Amino acid sequence: MNKIVSIFALFISFISQCYATENVEFPPVAFINYCIIHSDLKGICKETNQPGIKLSINDSLIDDTNRFFNKNIMPKNDEYGEDEWTLFSIDDKKPMWQGDCEDYALSKKNFLLSKGYDEKFLHFLILKTQGIYHTVLVVDTLDGPYILNNLSNIMIKFEIENNKVKGTNYKIHAFEKSLNNWVSYE
Repeated sequence: MNKIVSIFALFISFISQCYATENVEFPPVAFINYCIIHSDLKGICKETNQPGIKLSINDSLIDDTNRFFNKNIMPKNDEYGEDEWTLFSIDDKKPMWQGDCEDYALSKKNFLLSKGYDEKFLHFLILKTQGIYHTVLVVDTLDGPYILNNLSNIMIKFEIENNKVKGTNYKIHAFEKSLNNWVSYE
């Protein structure tokens, strides 16, 4: 029964956001499905309401997290027409995982949360280039927001210019401002 109440509350939260502002975006359906199954996953599907840390971009935790998951997840796209979010944890004894961009972003976010990073400083960002969507993690740092991307170990500053990430070909599709609050840029 609690699972049904959680699902309903999550749905109502998404719907209520649609009427709050004109640029509201629904989270990806696969993310909603993930949160239905993992509704108790704090900081990702459920608010923790506990303050956490915010670090400098020069802190090794952020860079090490990006590099670790980029190295240990082998790129593998979901089957055509299927989109599934998968969380990989360093506690898993598997030497190498396989996943696509949102799996990297989800795993990085979960790991940083487990190290005490504040959930309000970690955001999913969905980009679009050449008609292909790509999910990354934006980490708000003491030095501004930075993108952790599975395609590169180099973290770039998240700056918006003409609905694109400044200095890239990535058009911004949607941004997770806060838990259950996504904003559309298209």
